[in-house]
Formats: sequence, structure tokens, C-alpha cells
Amino acid sequence: MNESMLELFPLTYGFIAYNEEVKFTYRKQGWLKRVRLTIFDKDNKEIGKYLQEEFKTLFHIKGNLLNEQGKLLLNIKAFGFSGVKGYSNSYS
Repeated sequence: MNESMLELFPLTYGFIAYNEEVKFTYRKQGWLKRVRLTIFDKDNKEIGKYLQEEFKTLFHIKGNLLNEQGKLLLNIKAFGFSGVKGYSNSYS
């Protein structure tokens, strides 16, 4: 299955409290080259996006967290097995 086919079948995940109240949801699109998560509040209003390049190199992951207007909030870079080694916050 190629990347364009995976765009046709997005998956939606929800975070639900113990009282069954939906706190927020996100929709995942893409798998192999680029992943896009669209994040929604409890009223299903879009509140942001997370874009990540997948498998650019085996142990180097880059991603961007954007607000609902598309403005960069956080640039994330992870290296190796130990997780996040660097990030830049646009609010700094």
C-alpha cells in the first residue's frame, strides 16, 4: 500500500476521562514518509496540528507543532534511542 492510499484512511483517536467525557481527539493521516496529526478539542474544533517526517533516517525524527492558525509553536528533533535531544520553542 502506498502513502497516497494511507491518506484515504485516516484514523481518529480520543482521550476519554473516567466519566466517559471526551477530553480531546486527534486524527492521524499518513504513515511512511510524513505523519499529520490534526488535534481537536472536546467540541471537535481544530486546535492544532503536529507534522512529523517519518523514517528520514532511522534514528533522527523531526516534527513541528502548529496552532490552529498554522503558526509554529514547537520544533522537535529526536536523535538515537534516548528520545528528545533538542527542541526550539517559538515562545522563548
